[in-house]
Amino acid sequence: MGYVWVPSSHTQYEAAADGTTGPVTRAPRFIEWDGWQGFPHFDDWLRLLIERFLAPWGYTLNGRVTWQGEDEEDRGALIVTDNVLTVEREDAPEELEEQAPEEPPPDLLEQLKHADVAVRREAIAALVSIAPDHRRTLEVLRAVLREDAHEWVRLDAAEALGGLGASAREATPELLRALEDPNEPVAAAAVWSLGEIGNPSQGVREALERASRSPRFGVRFRAEEALRKLQ
Repeated sequence: MGYVWVPSSHTQYEAAADGTTGPVTRAPRFIEWDGWQGFPHFDDWLRLLIERFLAPWGYTLNGRVTWQGEDEEDRGALIVTDNVLTVEREDAPEELEEQAPEEPPPDLLEQLKHADVAVRREAIAALVSIAPDHRRTLEVLRAVLREDAHEWVRLDAAEALGGLGASAREATPELLRALEDPNEPVAAAAVWSLGEIGNPSQGVREALERASRSPRFGVRFRAEEALRKLQ
C-alpha cells in the first residue's frame, strides 16, 4: 500500500450510529469529535475523510458544527453541504489600543542555531508565541525555511509563516521555493501557508495550479484547498 498523506498523527473524529459517542453497534450515520482537547487540523481531517473515504464509499455528509478554541478569538463553524466543506471563521474583535510588537529575546534567536533539532523546533514555537508581530520574527522564519538542513525544522518554519497570515506576505519567495522541497510534509506546509497568507498574485496562483497536479498527495490536497481560499 502506498504512502497516504495525513494532516497530523491521528484523527479525533469517530463514527456514531445515533449522534452519541461510544461503541457503534449498527450502521454509522454521524461523524463526531471524540471530545479530547487539542484537535489540530480538524478542518483538514474532515475534508480528507470526505474526499478519500466517505465520498468514494457512497456516503453523503451534511451538517453544521461550531467550534471554540482555547483563545476567545478562535471560533467559527464547519459547514458541510453534500460533501462540500466550508470553514467560516469569526472575525477577531478589534483591539482598542494598538501596542508595539514584542521583540524576540536574543537568547531565543541563538537557539535557532543550536545543533539539536529539538531545541531549534522549540525555539520556533516559542518565537511565534512570544513575538508573532515583530518584523525580526518574519525575517528569522524566512531564513530558517531557506537554510535549515533538517526537514522537521523547515516544516515548523513553513507552518509558522502561514500562521502569521497576511503579515507574512514577504515570505512568498521562500514558500514558493519550498514547494519543491524533497520532503513532502514541508512542501505541503508551504502550500498551506501560501493559502493562509492569501497572496493573490498571478505567480502564486500559477505555482498552486502546478502543485494541484503534483503526484504527491499531500501537496496536491493542500494546493486545491489554497486555490479555493484565493478565489
